[in-house]
Amino acid sequence: MLKAQQLGITPEQMIGEMSQEHQTDFAGFNISYDNYHSTHSEENRQLSELIYSRLKENGFIKNRTISQLYDPEKGMFLPDRFVKGTCPKCKSPDQYGDNCEVCGATYSPTELIEPKSVVSGATPVMRDSEHFFFDLPSFSEMLQAWTRSGAVSGV
Repeated sequence: MLKAQQLGITPEQMIGEMSQEHQTDFAGFNISYDNYHSTHSEENRQLSELIYSRLKENGFIKNRTISQLYDPEKGMFLPDRFVKGTCPKCKSPDQYGDNCEVCGATYSPTELIEPKSVVSGATPVMRDSEHFFFDLPSFSEMLQAWTRSGAVSGV
């Protein structure tokens, strides 16, 4: 989204251009796919909805309200890479909201000193937001057994 904004195009236009570039690169290496779709394709939407609805019906999606940074000028919640500020550990300026490239510290965007939205430059505010969490621990035994087996279905 940020790169598209810098280029003066919509995120969808950028995705379309990048998809074409990737397909050209794949063809150059003689690589082809039976099914190559974009994030916004109907096939992806249907598959995502099917997976989500089955997980939700079986109790593997949990809803929780969390507080996170919000850009009041753009009217949007800010993922960690959309926030910059001063590192809370070493005090280096201009660091992203998840880690410091100077000292290597990791932290939450809410821990940044003087955070700013990368999108608008505004000072973010805290707002509650409902999030959906996948109950990964319920699948840990099955996933560990599957990855250890080395089995790949459909190949």
